[in-house]
Amino acid sequence: MKLFYANCICLLLLCVCLSQSYAQGVDNAGLPSTTTTAAYSTRLVRSAYSGPCMRVRRSSDNAEADVAFDAWSKMLTTSCTATITAAGSSGLTIGVTMPFSSFYGSSSCFVTTWYDQTGNGRHAVQATSASQPRIVNAGSMDRLNSWPAITFQNNGQLMTYTAASITVQTINAVRAAPDFNWQTLVAVSANTDFSIRANSGNGVLYNNAPNGNDWYNGTGSPSQFWVNGVQGANFSSTSIHTISANSLNPTAGTMSISTTFLNRGMYGGAAINELLLFPASLSTTDRQALETNQNTAFVAHTLPLQLLSFTGYRNYTTNQLQWQTADEANTRQFVIERKTANSDFNAIGQLPARGQGNGNYAYSDASATEGTVFYRLKMEDLDGKFTYSNTVSLLVPSSQQASKAYPNPGSDKVFVQVYDKNLLHTKARLLDIHGNLLFVFTINDWKQPIAINRQPTGTYLVQLNNGEVLTITKK
Repeated sequence: MKLFYANCICLLLLCVCLSQSYAQGVDNAGLPSTTTTAAYSTRLVRSAYSGPCMRVRRSSDNAEADVAFDAWSKMLTTSCTATITAAGSSGLTIGVTMPFSSFYGSSSCFVTTWYDQTGNGRHAVQATSASQPRIVNAGSMDRLNSWPAITFQNNGQLMTYTAASITVQTINAVRAAPDFNWQTLVAVSANTDFSIRANSGNGVLYNNAPNGNDWYNGTGSPSQFWVNGVQGANFSSTSIHTISANSLNPTAGTMSISTTFLNRGMYGGAAINELLLFPASLSTTDRQALETNQNTAFVAHTLPLQLLSFTGYRNYTTNQLQWQTADEANTRQFVIERKTANSDFNAIGQLPARGQGNGNYAYSDASATEGTVFYRLKMEDLDGKFTYSNTVSLLVPSSQQASKAYPNPGSDKVFVQVYDKNLLHTKARLLDIHGNLLFVFTINDWKQPIAINRQPTGTYLVQLNNGEVLTITKK
């Protein structure tokens, strides 16, 4: 009996392990339970995946870092955490973390590993520096439709998975190519001619008269490839799009993103946001769900602004607002809106956006009336869409509010706090309890310090220019 139960447990564990090694859905891409061979993306496509997006090499000193997904947007962004994995000649310590933008600075970054998010460990890698595609160009993230994208500058750049044979029948991607001269997307086996590619000279990116080396050869008429959801499309655009393509039968082998076969790889800034491989043909329902999800995520929408912080404080007679942003690729301007207890939010000013990368901004409001004042940012994109920030509240003191002294009692120094701006830069007097003048000082600050360390213990009077008299005690 014990042996029977032990065998059952082993069989159960084996089934679990087998299911985990292959049947991984990509729920954030609209396919929560569809078996996926490999998943590469600049967004988090599988919510259970907790690893980094990619490993990159810095051009200036060959330091390398794993770059995580942003916890808020689930994307690769400039503010993502980069963890040093190789120091190169930088002197950095392995394991040190920093924002991705701090890691690359003004340098370029190239991709050494594009991590497979299925959990199967089928990472696309490139160890040769000259063959690595790019993700950052001289301090600016490479982008497609404002979304981060891996780019291929010449047809010698590619990434491969060659550790073991994988099975692929459906290839799906979000991409763009600058022309229709081959621009091979994926080859299985790696660096072969059986691939998704153009047929140089026919003016379309996907060969609509396929031959034996086209991925979808023999799949019927029209062929089983869909561009932006349209089957067998004569696609002759260099714009961002989705592509899904089925082969007649599942193909087993190694895999390359781009290819070195007859110099038919991607080049000229060809870009990929996402690449998904499946071991079987997708059902119509699954394919349409995936394409709709990708269209919403990458094609129809641009990257939203990431507001890192929005704060404010009172400074003399003005309210000071400040905010910090990341990934401004699609932001047009910031409209500052103000509200009081007796009014709605109204625009009081605007600042243009930097337009790329990170930004630090400040705005001064000197016209706010007394009482509690509320502020928010209306963040407008180039496409006319907008979002609002959190709300910041600041107290504008009344000019009639009584001045005060603190700490009281004091020993060496006390502060005179004034609220009336008319008291700034006026003279004040320190008197003893009998009204005798001890010294005159100027109110240069809203919180003006007074030195009383030379005065004996006792009670003193501070006489202000507006007639107010404050009592302080020296202990």
